[in-house]
Amino acid sequence: MYPSPPSSSARRSPARSRRRGPCARRSWPGCTALGVTRQLTGELEGAAIALAEARDIYQDVGSRLGSAEVNNALGVLLLHQGQTPTALEHHNAALHAANEAQNSLEEANALRGIASCLHALDKPAESISHLRQALEIYSAHVKTTESRNTSLIQEGSSAAFRSVPIGVVRTVGRWRVR
Repeated sequence: MYPSPPSSSARRSPARSRRRGPCARRSWPGCTALGVTRQLTGELEGAAIALAEARDIYQDVGSRLGSAEVNNALGVLLLHQGQTPTALEHHNAALHAANEAQNSLEEANALRGIASCLHALDKPAESISHLRQALEIYSAHVKTTESRNTSLIQEGSSAAFRSVPIGVVRTVGRWRVR
């Protein structure tokens, strides 16, 4: 019932590309958001369907970043469902796609997901190794963003505030989430 990891073929046939599921009239980034939202509200069956459809759409359009995002979301869902080996496959597929897309944040998300799966499989040393790699990427991103924003603020640009995620507030040298 739950989606399997992506196949090696990058594209589906045109006949299969006609969407009939929950994303039939939505944009493809919306399918991932719909799947994640359904997961967070406990609609796990609907989440799996929307995420599988999003994965297929991203394969159709050849979006490696989209594939990474949706495979990470599927990995989280499947791990939550206790399907750890399949979740691990999805996170590994996400890591591969994120590397191809050269997106370090999605790579860090995949490494964090792999670490969660390895922890669930009682492999703490491997889990910690993956978490450390993810932390290095996250830390580098925060430093880069802080440096860029400082430069933009000094220039008087409002672009500095557009790159800060909603709900994240800078306080006394630490980040806290509202």
